[in-house]
Amino acid sequence: MKERKIEIGLKGVEAKVIYHQLKGFEVKTLLLLLDRARRVLSTMEGFKEVRFVGNHYDPPELWDYLHQHFEEHRSWLPQALGLLPEESAFLFTGADMDNLGVGEQSFEELKVCCLATAGVRSNALRAGVDKASSQSPGTINLILLTSVALTDGAMARAVITATEAKTSILQDLDVRSSYNPRLQATGTGTDNLIIVPGSGPLLSYTGGHAKIGELLGVTVRKAVAEALAKQEGIEGKPAERKALGKGYVQVYTGNGKGKTTAALGLALRAAGHGLKTYIGQFMKGQHYSELEAAKQVKPYITIEQYGRPGWVHVHKPPKEEDVRLAQEGLRKAREAMLSGEYDITVLDEINTAHYFELISLEDMLELIRSKPENVELVLTGRFAPPEVTDLADLVTEMREIKHYYQKGVKARDGIER
Repeated sequence: MKERKIEIGLKGVEAKVIYHQLKGFEVKTLLLLLDRARRVLSTMEGFKEVRFVGNHYDPPELWDYLHQHFEEHRSWLPQALGLLPEESAFLFTGADMDNLGVGEQSFEELKVCCLATAGVRSNALRAGVDKASSQSPGTINLILLTSVALTDGAMARAVITATEAKTSILQDLDVRSSYNPRLQATGTGTDNLIIVPGSGPLLSYTGGHAKIGELLGVTVRKAVAEALAKQEGIEGKPAERKALGKGYVQVYTGNGKGKTTAALGLALRAAGHGLKTYIGQFMKGQHYSELEAAKQVKPYITIEQYGRPGWVHVHKPPKEEDVRLAQEGLRKAREAMLSGEYDITVLDEINTAHYFELISLEDMLELIRSKPENVELVLTGRFAPPEVTDLADLVTEMREIKHYYQKGVKARDGIER
C-alpha cells in the first residue's frame, strides 16, 4: 500500500494517508498512530481507549454499495489496515483525502491541530430550519488533537467549540443550504469529529473564553477553509459586497431568443462586482444548465424554480397545480426581493406566467411598486403587459428574425437549456 506522510507539530502522533483498494477501487485512509492508548471522544462511537484514529474516504463508485453495507464496511477497515477494531476509531467521508485541510496553533505549552475533510455541495443544511431528508454524500469531518490532557467534560465542551467554529467559517464563506439556497448552512447533517487529548497539564474547560478554546476555534476554521477550497473550490472570504445604489426595473420581452440568457448574463456581471442575484424561474421545473453554473458562483447567484417538470401548455383556465406553484413562487420572490440579502431579483418568465393566467396583473404591478430603492428588478418572458412596460425603466424586445429551430434544430444543452 502506498503511503503519504502528513507533517503535524504534535509529539507522540504520526500521521499519514494510506492508499489501498476496495472492490477494485482506490480508497484513502488518513491514519494517526498514537504513542500510547488515549481516551478519545468520537461523535460516532462515544468515549473510547484507542491507539489509532482515522478518517476514511471512499470514491463515488462505492457509495451505493456502502449505503447498503456500512456496518460491514466499518468492520472491514481496521482489518484491512492490520489494526484491531477495539483499538481504533474512524470517521468516514466522501470528500477526497487528498483535499485534507490542516490547521495548527500554539501558545506557550498549548498546541492544537485540526485535520479536516469537507464536502458541502449536496448535503449542506441549516440545522433547525431545513426539514429532515435522506442523506446525500457530503460531510465535514474533523480530527482535533491537543498537547494537553482533557477531562471528559472538556472533551465534550470541545465538540461545541469546534462546531461553533465550523459554523462561523461556513457563514464567512456564505456556504448555502443545499435544500434552501436562501439560507446559510450550519453544517451538513452528517458531520462528525474525534477529540484526541495529549499528555500535558489536565484542562477542564475548552470554551471560547479559554486560550485552549481560542486555539481550537482558529485551527478548525483554518482546516475547514482549506478543505473546502481544495474539495469544492470555495476560496477564501467572499468578495466584499459593494452597494448597488439606486435600482431600476428592467423588462426583457418579445418572441426572440435571449430573454433568460440576458438576465443570466446580467447576474454573472453583477457577481463580478460582488453583487448578489436571486433568480426565480416561473413555469420551469426541468433541468437547465444555469442551475449547475450557479453552483460554481455561489453565493452570488441563487436560482429557484417554480414549476412542474416540462412546460405549461395552453390551458384556459389553467391547471390548479400550475397556479399554486406560480403563486408560491411569487411569494418566495417577494421575500427574496424584500430580504435585503440580494441586490438583483430576476423573475424569469413571469410575463408568460401572467399570459397563462397563473399570476394576476395586479400582483405583478404591486410587486414592482414594492421594490426597494436599492434593488434591481428584472422581469422576463413574452407577452409583457403594457401596464408593466409603462412602469419599467428599461424595456428590451427580442424580435425573432431567423432561428435554426425552423430547420428542425432542437434545443441543445448549454445553449437553449
